[in-house]
Parts: sequence; C-alpha cells; structure tokens
Amino acid sequence: MTIPIYDAIFLGFQCVCYIIYIMLALIFINKMVSGKDRKNEKDFTSFKIHFIINTFYDILQAFAVLIFQKFLHWNIWIEFFKNNLFTHILYAPVLYMSILGSIIGGCIIVINRYCALVHPIFFKQRWNIKVSLTLVGIQVILPIFSFSHNFFYNSKVNYYEILHIHTFDIADKAISQLNNVILSFFSGIVCFITLSLNIILLHRYGKLIEGLNKNEKSKKTYMFFYSLATTLCLFLLFAEQVIRLIFGLTHNDTGIYILTYVLYWIIPTFTCLQPILILTMSKEIRRQFILTYFSFLLPKSYYSHPVVLAPIYRITTIKRTIALM
Repeated sequence: MTIPIYDAIFLGFQCVCYIIYIMLALIFINKMVSGKDRKNEKDFTSFKIHFIINTFYDILQAFAVLIFQKFLHWNIWIEFFKNNLFTHILYAPVLYMSILGSIIGGCIIVINRYCALVHPIFFKQRWNIKVSLTLVGIQVILPIFSFSHNFFYNSKVNYYEILHIHTFDIADKAISQLNNVILSFFSGIVCFITLSLNIILLHRYGKLIEGLNKNEKSKKTYMFFYSLATTLCLFLLFAEQVIRLIFGLTHNDTGIYILTYVLYWIIPTFTCLQPILILTMSKEIRRQFILTYFSFLLPKSYYSHPVVLAPIYRITTIKRTIALM
C-alpha cells in the first residue's frame, strides 16, 4: 500500500468536510422531523430537502471514486477487485450515477439560492415542497435512466505497465465512450447554468451588502471564491470527459489512464465546499451547529441568546432584495 502524501492530505480534508456535511444534514433532518419549520422557517424547508439529498449523492460519489479508482492506484485490495465479480458490475453504474446525481444536486442548490435572492416573491409562493420533491425525483431518476445500460456491461481490472497502476476498465469501449458523452453533456449544461446564475447572484449580493459592516461584506468574498471554485470544477469535469472521449477515439490509453487521477481531485473538491460555505455564510446555522455538537465545551453565557435557524439567504435579505427590484 502506497499513498502519496498529497493524496493523504486531500483524503484527510475530504473526511473532515464530509463529517461536517453529515453533521449538518442530521441537524436539518431533526428540524424537519420535529416540525419546527412549519411555523417560522417555511422558506428554508426546500433548501434543507436538497441539502440532505445532496449529502447522500456527494458522499456516495466521493466513496465511489475512492474505492473504485484510488484504492487501485494505491495498490489496496487489488486481488479482491480482480476476483470479485460484484464490484465489476457495480463500478460503472455507481460511479457515473453518483457523479451525475451530485452535479445535478449542486445545480439545484444554485438555482434555489438564485430564486431566493433574485426572485424572492416567486421563491416564496412557488418553490414549495412539491417542487422540491419533483426536483429530487429528477435528480434520482435522470442518472439511473442515463447510465442504466452499464448494468449490462461488466468492467474488469487492468494493469497499465507504463504508469504502473491498476484501474477499472469497461469491457466495451463504445459503452465507455457513451458514458463520456453523457457526462460531458450534462456537466457542460450545469457548468453554463451555474456560471450564469452565480454571476447574477454575486452582482445582486453586492448590492444587498452595500453600507453593511465588514463581516457582511466578507461574505461576498467567500461566495465569490465558492462560485469560482464550483464553476471551475464543473468546467474541468466537462473538459476531462471531452478529452477522455477524444483519447478513446484515438486509442490513447496512456491519456485515458492519466485522467483517472484528475477525477479524484475535481469531483470531491466540488462537493467538499458546500458544508464549508454553509457554516461560513450563516451565523445562525453555525451557532446551531456549535450548540448541537459542542455544547459541553461552551460557557453558560453562550446559551443566553435564542437560536433561530435560518438559511444563507435570510428573510431580512429577501426583504432588502424586494426593495431593490
């Protein structure tokens, strides 16, 4: 087993981010199950639904990339993957379905945030639980429909001597190229949507924080870097799949195998940023997070102020948005 130091550091970073992701999702689930949203936090319900679903997809895709790609690169369980036919069947469907579900979920979150800030009246009146459940249905069904053909084509573990790595390969090259076309198509569309909406969001958010304190203004910087990083990750995923398709058509096996390294960095980076942004942008969520998991470390004075869980796009912000429109 040989794990490069840079891979180990990034793996540790992922673990921390996904643990925070799960901890936040559990808080949101508890709020929804307890019914506390029905009175004061209606506008936040849709965000919580999508955040919880995204938690599943984001962690699943990170786990799939880690197990099916990085373990082989690190020479972990080589014989198990070679001899276990179940992993040969699961490799392509789980990997591609989870990645597509993850990028669709990221797009839904951006659209949700865009509607809340830019079209607050529409968001409050139209984006209800039924709309959220419909979008969740699309997020679940579309990846299954797009990549279900992979269940009929097994993969195998090959050793590529030039790079000295083991890697999964789909036995039918045409199916592998079809997967690249589908994923590049969806990642390209989501990249365009995300870029367009993030530009509008940053412009509108800049107007909202005019005249506010430095703490509020610093949130624009966080949002800018988050938007830049997520859009860049989507673009790199799109480019990676297109280049991989070209390498497949030109029988450039070395190029294809080199690109398996890239996927380990692109997709997890895209998903790891979500919980960090939530805690950075929302003081209420951050406070609830601390009270839920670290209350035993806090002084009694910390409990003196009531906690109201609210989204990044708070109701006060929405009112300010209406005034600007």
